[in-house]
Amino acid sequence: MLGKIPTYLKIIFGAALMGFVLEVFFVPVRITVGGVSGIATVVHYISGLPVGLLIVLMNIPIFILGLYKFGHKFIIGSFVGMGVMSLSADLSAYLPIQMDDIILSSVFGSVLYGVGMGIVLEAGASTGGTDIVAKYIFRRAGGASLGSVILYIDAFVISAAGLVFKSFNVVLYSVISLYVSTYVIDIIVEGFNVSKTAIIISEKSGEIVSAIFSDLARGVTQLSAVSAYTGRDKRVLLCVIGRHQVNKLKLLIKSIDPEAFVVLMSAREVLGNGFKKITEGE
Repeated sequence: MLGKIPTYLKIIFGAALMGFVLEVFFVPVRITVGGVSGIATVVHYISGLPVGLLIVLMNIPIFILGLYKFGHKFIIGSFVGMGVMSLSADLSAYLPIQMDDIILSSVFGSVLYGVGMGIVLEAGASTGGTDIVAKYIFRRAGGASLGSVILYIDAFVISAAGLVFKSFNVVLYSVISLYVSTYVIDIIVEGFNVSKTAIIISEKSGEIVSAIFSDLARGVTQLSAVSAYTGRDKRVLLCVIGRHQVNKLKLLIKSIDPEAFVVLMSAREVLGNGFKKITEGE
């Protein structure tokens, strides 16, 4: 959804937004959004070591993993993201706007943070830390969304932070922030338009196919099937449409065969002709 914007401009903008949100929305109210920064904060309270040093040390093996699995282009972009995010956070500390309302910070901060991280990830980079690990797991586990993988990792970090900080309220608000930002990340990375998969069984499948071609301008695949009840051969239609075309499809089928059997399912991501192009890293 951001394909026309230059890659490094997306990385810089997204990382800068994340740094701004961290310093202005999260730090003043002690909201932990997970990741390496959250782990470093927990270890700092246990060991006394500087948070900045811990972040660097923790990122070394993670960046090695990223270099091995995603190549130098990804790592360069991630270094840019991490540097811009750190600089943005430091500069934002001098701004005269510091949120002190934990509810507003958890809601609005998480939306903006999710937008920033989503833009960076959509650009094929990261800001270092556990999102590199999440991207690796996302590639290996095709059934999970990128935002969900980040959610599981950060949930563990937040739980550990809650034990150290001994503040259940902060943990709950951190969970809210994590959930909202995860949802926003998926929107940015995968797009707003969730498609629908339609499975249609009808005695008038030929007429329905022609109507879908002419009225919806969508392709249809015909599958051979056998009714388990009657033993008769059937033709099952498989069609992927945009969410905005659902009602039109229903009316179209009803006008041709009111007795048709129709199953509609959400398709989280559709790649190919007429939808999103297949690109590297999908």
